[in-house]
Amino acid sequence: MHFGNKSPKLVKDYATDLGYEYLSASSKEEFSANIEHFLASEPANKPMLFEVFTETKDESDALEMTLNAMTSTKEVLKSAIKSEVKNLLGDNVISAVKKIIK
Repeated sequence: MHFGNKSPKLVKDYATDLGYEYLSASSKEEFSANIEHFLASEPANKPMLFEVFTETKDESDALEMTLNAMTSTKEVLKSAIKSEVKNLLGDNVISAVKKIIK
């Protein structure tokens, strides 16, 4: 990630001068056209760099959605673990542990 002026040549020239295969995307269509090649399971002839140009607002929105999803997942997982522990230990053990803690 770099915070330049989204120069289409800056990273491309640097990468190709170092012998890398350079891929880029400025739209969802360009990303879709390149991602399979970038993630191909067979080894490439040379290292690859995939530069994706995004908008700051889109980045912020994506980060917020990711953090919200992680928080929701964490709460669901916490609830499921708590429920499973209660089922495994039973009410008597839970009550005894609560008395010890208090």
